[in-house]
Amino acid sequence: MLYLEVEPDALSFFSLEGDCLEQTRFRMKPTLDFEGNLRHALSEMPNAAEKPRGIRVIVCSPGVAMPLSDFTEEIAPQILQYCCPEHKGRNVFFDMIPEANAVWLFGLSEVYCKTLDDLFGTVYYVSAMAPLARYAMQHTPASERRLLVDCRQEGMDIVAVSGNRLLAANSFRVHSAADAAYYAAGIASQNHFDLTADTCMLCGDTECRTPIANILGKLFAHVEHHGGNVPQLLRYLH
Repeated sequence: MLYLEVEPDALSFFSLEGDCLEQTRFRMKPTLDFEGNLRHALSEMPNAAEKPRGIRVIVCSPGVAMPLSDFTEEIAPQILQYCCPEHKGRNVFFDMIPEANAVWLFGLSEVYCKTLDDLFGTVYYVSAMAPLARYAMQHTPASERRLLVDCRQEGMDIVAVSGNRLLAANSFRVHSAADAAYYAAGIASQNHFDLTADTCMLCGDTECRTPIANILGKLFAHVEHHGGNVPQLLRYLH
């Protein structure tokens, strides 16, 4: 299966075969539109001559969780646009988080979706946040609270859980390790984490993760590193 992670200013392709992960990241050129950047990235890939049919697109963007009991596809666009105005006019998608009895709503530009559908034929849209929430819950004992910090270049996702309760989930644009640590500490404080007892789990880009870990290690008594980078969590995509 071929995966494409769409960030605000970058495209990352992942190919996962068993435990073997291959990753290729392209920073979008401001002189090209999305289709131009996508075609350029595809032309630079090792197997450029083989046009893939079908792809799973991982969307890195802000979103909102809502209780599964309140969810209907009809109200999803209104809920998302009310909580995240930047999604107005975008195509709206949803991912289930069964461990929390919740649904994660997210969106992607209609132009992006049309381009992807035209190029790949069969496209499955999934959020970056939902599998991280599932991962956090599956690695948090019922009596504990944990903060999962997913680090990537110029961005981060944070999930706070207490056993099988989803306390908070959000995405942020960051420009430094200090920015990332500030947001992580803020969510921990808002959800009354005990920094001497509760655990901070770090995953994502290893280069970005190290300076963030150095700062958070001074705040949290317990810091764990999970996986080499975010795409290794792809197995948690359903």
